[in-house]
Amino acid sequence: MAPAQQQQQGNKAINDTNGCLLLEVLPTEIHVHILTFLRAYDLSVVQLTCKYFHNNNLTETIVKHFAEHVYPQELTNGYDTPMVHPDSETKMSYQHLRNMEMLVVARVLSRPEPVSGFYVSKSWCRTALKWLELQQEELLRAQQHATANNSKKKKKLSKKQQRIRNRRLSDAHPPWPNVNSELLCPHSNLKEENNSKSARARRKLLDKQAWKVLKKLYPDSTALASGNGECIQCALERQTDRKMELDQLEAEKAERRLPLNCPIVRRIYTRSRGVPAHCVKPTGYSTSTPPVIAGVAQRPTCPLIPGLYHALPRSWLHQWRRYLKHGGEKPPCAPDATALLCPAHRLPLIPPHLESYLYGETSNLLSTTVATTAVSSAVAAPMTPATPTSAGITNAAGRPVGTMASIATSPNTPTMDRSMVESLRAAGMSPADVASQRMAMMTLERQNSNNAMQTPQQESQPALSNNEQLDRENGVVVEIITEEEYEALSKWWPKIHSSFVARFAVLEEATTATDISLDCSSLSSSITWSTSPCRECDASSRSQCCDLHVRNRARSKMGGLSAKKKSSGTKKRAHNVPAKLEY
Repeated sequence: MAPAQQQQQGNKAINDTNGCLLLEVLPTEIHVHILTFLRAYDLSVVQLTCKYFHNNNLTETIVKHFAEHVYPQELTNGYDTPMVHPDSETKMSYQHLRNMEMLVVARVLSRPEPVSGFYVSKSWCRTALKWLELQQEELLRAQQHATANNSKKKKKLSKKQQRIRNRRLSDAHPPWPNVNSELLCPHSNLKEENNSKSARARRKLLDKQAWKVLKKLYPDSTALASGNGECIQCALERQTDRKMELDQLEAEKAERRLPLNCPIVRRIYTRSRGVPAHCVKPTGYSTSTPPVIAGVAQRPTCPLIPGLYHALPRSWLHQWRRYLKHGGEKPPCAPDATALLCPAHRLPLIPPHLESYLYGETSNLLSTTVATTAVSSAVAAPMTPATPTSAGITNAAGRPVGTMASIATSPNTPTMDRSMVESLRAAGMSPADVASQRMAMMTLERQNSNNAMQTPQQESQPALSNNEQLDRENGVVVEIITEEEYEALSKWWPKIHSSFVARFAVLEEATTATDISLDCSSLSSSITWSTSPCRECDASSRSQCCDLHVRNRARSKMGGLSAKKKSSGTKKRAHNVPAKLEY
């Protein structure tokens, strides 16, 4: 060996001897005070670094100093009992200190919550208690295993008991160093919660003494005093974000409701009856009480003034109004009446409620025909049928398209012929008295008819709302808008150039109707559609309830049956008759 290497080894031995001498020179109290800043795990590592710290007397002194001076005595009582440490008869070790620390943590977390103090995460508390329970379970299991090895008889656990023991506390893991990591905001302050219930579910209060003990065991923890409150910076940021979100919603709402700045479009938006009120004739009477001139009831006419109109599905208008009011992911499509086209001929179908309104059978577009059937039957008797136009187009009810048609006459409707009118006038009654008498007879007959129709219907099925009844009677419910309103509405979809429109025109023609008793002249309305309506398909909701024809794929096999089977009484379906399912 070289002289230089021998000199280096000699210097190292001298330094080690001097280091040990320096540690031995220091009093034991200084060593104890210094080492009590460490935890049991760190002290066990220090014990392996030098033979001076590998001293049972020093270890016992450190453990007792922890129990008497570092931690409160009410938290460390019983740390050396067999219940806490099975090997309590042996000398003190850092295992005793580790058991003491677990006992202190369990007792600190089990204390009742004070009025004020420091916040601790409840999730961390549950994890720590579960981990301490697992550690205690392992100590007891090790003691039982050692006792079983010393004894002659070894008690074996069943498979079920072993499985239960393995599953128990299987999700337990050591608690994280910072007890309040879940309660911290990005600014290292107390996180803001949505409400007090959520805050109580996440936070636990500890008094000042308990927090000091917990802080010593977990020095990386952040102190969150209850008096400081939640993070002010987070609250300001949340208010700013909320204000920006509200401003964005208001901007989107203003942009969405931009079409309402136009008074014409706003008139469509606020409409509830489905008909432009400014285009209704100011007749001063309803359809249920038609005018009477000299005792003769006049035929009802179209309630709309002459002009161009459009029929739009009510479903599209409802979706458009809902989008303007509440918004949505995407705006509705352009105004389109494709839903009115029949699938067979691709021609428009006129809904029954629209046809009844245009021909004066109902006074309200969005009303059902149940309540007006008796009225129409009572009014139709004295009317003179209108002469069809040269076009000769009739609707599904046999009504001419070009002119207004009369309503079918009911056999129970009271009529006034010429002899009755002359007899009433001969009795001295004025024309006004004759008209009032006729209206009284019609009102009485109408009430009797309504009672006869509504009573069995109410007994057989529950009452339906007006919208439900409309959906039952019509395949598509529509609303009427004017040509000007349709153009103003279509401007908000400039990229759409082609869509089906149900356009019709209301015209007035002067006609003369001569009564038996007197002559009078009036105006009759004619309705012309831009596209000829389909008169073969049904526009009501009954068209959706059709029969299903199912093709029989096994009919070729059925045709090969022997005559013996056919004569045995088994009935087979003919080849040319498809299977039919009705519902």
